Amino acid sequence: MHPDLRNLLLHLRIPFSVLLLPVFLFAAIAAVNFDPLGFVVAFFILHLLVYPASNGYNSAMDRDEGSIGGLKRPPPVPSSILPLTISMDIAAVLLSWLWSPGAAVVLLMYILASRAYSWRGIRLKKYPVIGFLVVVVFQGAAVFYYSVCMVDLEAPGLTELPLQMNMGMVLSSLMIASSYPLTQVYQHRQDEEDGVMTISRLLGIRGTFVFSMVLLIFFTGMLFSYLVLFGRLYDIVLFLFCTAPVTAHFFRWSREVLEDPAAANFENSMKMSWRGAIGTNIFFTWLFVASQIL
Repeated sequence: MHPDLRNLLLHLRIPFSVLLLPVFLFAAIAAVNFDPLGFVVAFFILHLLVYPASNGYNSAMDRDEGSIGGLKRPPPVPSSILPLTISMDIAAVLLSWLWSPGAAVVLLMYILASRAYSWRGIRLKKYPVIGFLVVVVFQGAAVFYYSVCMVDLEAPGLTELPLQMNMGMVLSSLMIASSYPLTQVYQHRQDEEDGVMTISRLLGIRGTFVFSMVLLIFFTGMLFSYLVLFGRLYDIVLFLFCTAPVTAHFFRWSREVLEDPAAANFENSMKMSWRGAIGTNIFFTWLFVASQIL
């Protein structure tokens, strides 16, 4: 494989999209008139076009030499990455429009927010609170609603959403909010050199763990309420089982960081991200199967 092509694929970080799959699966659970083809199309658009394009664009803007999400040693960024990511974004919006004009509008807003987050001309990631809220709202609630528009044949408008979908949007944003700061905890020096003040850098290493723990507890409590309200009480046990590995890692990692801040490193952050993604993906896959097929 040509080195530029290899580097291009590495910076798209396609496997990293798995970390955002739980929001998509959660939205599919809420679909009343489920469309299997819409499910496949939306999965393709989000996880093979939109998320990789965002990753590639962010790499092009940052030109990181230190570890980034999914890449411990980022290779040089090929010059072809910007036109490729723009082409992927255009394809994603057009394909969404053919399926649902409303979904295409939401997706376009997501893409514009993602670009504003990274683009040097605006660089929302420089602002800890604004940058954090943009990521939480768009990767959480906006992706949830986009997915509903794609997988539900009679998707309701934003002002007509039932309680289950409203709770799903809030829970999706909380899920992102509780984990996102932990993906920044090992990049403080790199961000400082780049003039970026992330929410994690603002809070400090220990503050990041406390902040994420509070949000995680809030998310878990609200998810339990969701399961009780919609007749899935016994799935609380399954959720605790599926998330036990990431919960154990979080508290073990927190203890290590209290003793030595150097433990807030790339390896531990990626373990946290992947264990969390695997556990929540298994759980939401089960809920999807139970709600749409069983």
